Amino acid sequence: MGGQEKRKHPRRPMYRVVRYRIGDSEYADLTTNISAGGVFIKNFSPPPVGTPVELTIKGDAVTESFKLIGEVARVVMDPDPHKRGIGVKFTALVADSPPMIENFIQRVFSTDKSHEAVFGTDG
Repeated sequence: MGGQEKRKHPRRPMYRVVRYRIGDSEYADLTTNISAGGVFIKNFSPPPVGTPVELTIKGDAVTESFKLIGEVARVVMDPDPHKRGIGVKFTALVADSPPMIENFIQRVFSTDKSHEAVFGTDG
């Protein structure tokens, strides 16, 4: 078993600005990958493991966005601040239509050029 990943969900690259809230503070940072179970967000000053996070991820359509609740499951504190970030595990979907996020993830997973297909900016 040595060196094998213990992930439940495969990851895909996704470079997109995501808005999120931790406590009373709001942030906007870049994601680097996503799975059905969570997302990695670059953050120069990562909060500790277990911190609750409320995220808004914009989809491909102008009106498509997903509100999710998660918690920090992993913190990367690299000497290079550009490699620092947080792995957020999704714990709940705050939306009327949970299949929307599943559909979005399937679209991310169905493209060979996922980094190009989902690259976007917020705003």
